[in-house]
Amino acid sequence: NPGGASISPTFIQKLKEKHPNFKYLKLEEPLCAPKFEEIIKISKGEIGLFEGWGGLYMLELIPIGIAGVMPGLGVADILQKVFQLRKEGKHGEAFTIFERIMPQIFFSLQNMELFHYAEKELLMARGILSNSIARKAAYIPDQSSKNYIKELNQRVLSLVNDIS
Repeated sequence: NPGGASISPTFIQKLKEKHPNFKYLKLEEPLCAPKFEEIIKISKGEIGLFEGWGGLYMLELIPIGIAGVMPGLGVADILQKVFQLRKEGKHGEAFTIFERIMPQIFFSLQNMELFHYAEKELLMARGILSNSIARKAAYIPDQSSKNYIKELNQRVLSLVNDIS
């Protein structure tokens, strides 16, 4: 929840106690490092934590011990590389790649429908989708936003070529 905290570590611990098959949790909250640390501590590391919200907070949370990141599909392979580099202690390389992908992630996350539009356009640009037809959206990006997304996606394609 980018708007603030969601469920508490105490609630998560109670869920784990009542449901032993509860193994993973995805949280999407700003400034959540202390919460992630507390969850890892009270669950004795038995709950794998995933960071969502496009991977925005991943560099902060990888050293804490998150299990992974759940971004959009269009940048998943790039953020996997960032994740692996950070886990290997190659912090400079991780930040360099992350800094190059961040404008696309940050811009698209301003609105969830904008994110879906940008995601589909990126998947088309990467040759994964043949079209970006979607349900009728309540939010339709203006031409300036469409142009900027196209520019950001071209930068992602350049990044993909650089790290391949």
